[in-house]
Amino acid sequence: MMRFQKTKTKIICFLFALVGAFALAGCGGGGSDGSDGSVDQESTSVSASESVGSSDSQTGESDTQGSDDGDLSASDSVEESDSGSDVETYWIHFSDGESIINSQEVVYGTTPQFPVYRARDGYVFLGWKHYTDGSESELISDGAGRMLSPWEYDFDITVFPETAYQKYTVTYISNGGTPVSSETFTMQDEIILPATQRENYRFMGWYEDEACLGAKVIKIPKGTKSNKTFYARWERTYTITYVDENGNRLGETEEAIAGEGVQLRVYIKDGYAAIWTGNRRGGTWYNMGFSDVVFMVVGWEPYKA
Repeated sequence: MMRFQKTKTKIICFLFALVGAFALAGCGGGGSDGSDGSVDQESTSVSASESVGSSDSQTGESDTQGSDDGDLSASDSVEESDSGSDVETYWIHFSDGESIINSQEVVYGTTPQFPVYRARDGYVFLGWKHYTDGSESELISDGAGRMLSPWEYDFDITVFPETAYQKYTVTYISNGGTPVSSETFTMQDEIILPATQRENYRFMGWYEDEACLGAKVIKIPKGTKSNKTFYARWERTYTITYVDENGNRLGETEEAIAGEGVQLRVYIKDGYAAIWTGNRRGGTWYNMGFSDVVFMVVGWEPYKA
């Protein structure tokens, strides 16, 4: 009996446990509509979102950092690749006629900068030229390196300096004489200096010294590589006039400068030679002074050849 009651008690306890289990299961299912279950879901959902967001954020940071290096590098690489493939460049080689002295890489569509070429002494740089067909050439820049026309080349070219003989100027300072125009010359020229005139003066020549000291210059020799200025030197002239006993002029008046020796004129009439003022005979020398002088016939003597 006692054993039966124990068994009964066990069965009843089992049934109560089974009912309790169902009750607990019912509480779990009913909790989905309860506030506690909802918060847990939201909390779980938020946590999941945050977890995903955190994961995305971390992933994003990692990607961003990767793009800072990789993408920009890739972009740079693309640009560089574009620069190498899409942007056309060409080369200008500068030659002095014997060798390449400089080279310049130029992007197509831009205007190149041409250097100024230092020509040899006696020459002037006119600009850079390009041979179009091996013999014909065209000037593509001026002497300052400026383009003469829009750039049309899209290929490598070699350019050469165009030079010419440097022109020099000779200037004449007449110092009161007839003006003489300046002229140009090159080192290939020889210039004979011209004469000039001045009333009552004798032209004594051109001098490089402004005070007309030193050697007189007759010509500019070939090979000269500089400008020249020359100054005219003058000496005052005085007249020598010959007249007969009546004061009639005999022949042309002569001129001489002070200090110059003048040989008196030999004047013959009817086999007689005139004797001049001061008892001077024709053929003798007279030292010219600083004034005009008149020689008159004062006598006659038999002419002796």
